[in-house]
Amino acid sequence: MRLAVTTRRRVAAAVLAGVTLLAGGCSSSGDSAGGDRELVLRVGIQNSGNSVGLQTLEASGVLEDAPYRVEIAEFDGANAAVEALNAGAIDADIALNSAAPVLADGNSAQPWTAESAPFKIIGAVDRPNDEGIAVVVRKDSGIDSLADLTGRKVSFAKGTANHYFFVSQAKREGIDPAQFELVTIPLTEARSAYIGGAVDALVTSVINARPLVSDNDSKILLTSKGQFTNYQFLVATKAALGDERTSEALGDLLSRLEKLNEWEADNLDKVAELYETVAGQPAADAKLSAAEGVGSFVPLDQRVFDTQQAQADIFYEQGVAAHPVDVRNQFDTRYNDLVETSR
Repeated sequence: MRLAVTTRRRVAAAVLAGVTLLAGGCSSSGDSAGGDRELVLRVGIQNSGNSVGLQTLEASGVLEDAPYRVEIAEFDGANAAVEALNAGAIDADIALNSAAPVLADGNSAQPWTAESAPFKIIGAVDRPNDEGIAVVVRKDSGIDSLADLTGRKVSFAKGTANHYFFVSQAKREGIDPAQFELVTIPLTEARSAYIGGAVDALVTSVINARPLVSDNDSKILLTSKGQFTNYQFLVATKAALGDERTSEALGDLLSRLEKLNEWEADNLDKVAELYETVAGQPAADAKLSAAEGVGSFVPLDQRVFDTQQAQADIFYEQGVAAHPVDVRNQFDTRYNDLVETSR
């Protein structure tokens, strides 16, 4: 497999943080559909401090014999990836978080239709062992339930799955979200505010919560496991899906990403080592992250649609989305048969 970092550049409007050539199996002769034009898939991936997505993709070798070249663009977060998708700077993103399509649609100038959506969800990964999102409080706070947090400061990043989970969980428990003092600030600031004592609770991923439990006398009050499936999405642009060769390549990419899921499940020790060396996690936490990260693609069916619609409805109610959203317009189910075959 050819692997080379070809460029790192900052672009204002759909800027690619970095492009890595991950595979080059396509010869210049092309095929009958595309003549001698080499097919290139420009693929985004989020690479935050706690993620090892790019490293596992490289280690697995699932792209080694791909009949096209893959250019990976690394992004610090979903907003930059969505910007790149909207601008056509990438063809696909392989691990977009569940909130991103909802907010892209909900804050667009006009609500998306099935025809106007600039990108579509074409695959969804479910990680059933993932503890998901945690509400973290101090051990000596006297807070033992969500009801105990009423009237207190709860911090999370606005318009994220963390935001959705906390509000939806409060509603499930019969608590009006207005009874909490919600402090919506970026994750790094929210974490600092919690450590510094400026807020009473932090809503964050369990991966981010574990160091707080280990180092700062905190405890996890509850998690989203069993309450909310926070899918990771494979998405592709309207233009990419409208091109026959690229659409075929995207189906092949989905199949290879399922092989990546299988490789991770079969190589937990290697994945845990990456969490240690790349993400800097303690050995015990790294093993948990590897085990909880095991997942697989699931069909884009009513269960997925309903989960996304619930998130969209909460975001509109909370004023995070400017207008109501029909999430069904965000999906393209053409690859469902591939997913069913791989199960």
